[in-house]
Amino acid sequence: MDLVWYVLASIAGFFFVWLAIKPFIDKKLNVKMCAVCAAVVSTWIVLLATNLLGFVHSQLLLAILMGQSIAGATYLMEKYEKLKGFKIVAIIAGTAIVYYILTWIG
Repeated sequence: MDLVWYVLASIAGFFFVWLAIKPFIDKKLNVKMCAVCAAVVSTWIVLLATNLLGFVHSQLLLAILMGQSIAGATYLMEKYEKLKGFKIVAIIAGTAIVYYILTWIG
């Protein structure tokens, strides 16, 4: 099976896990958590770990997932008036961070 199918299944699986625990997190931390965002982040963290451990080598999928997280962060920033002006900073900084992470893992 191609790696992309495992990644897509992972996003779906993590989504349902985060959806199940979302009410507890929202109540305890007094925040509105996005289950989709958490699923994508969880997936790329696992994929990054498997890359670092040498089990999987897929910088393309990592880049796609990390890029989705950057985009999600900028959409989240739109909810807060004080952060709207920093969207370009988030895009530039996020892109640089992802680039250096992916360069570091080779």
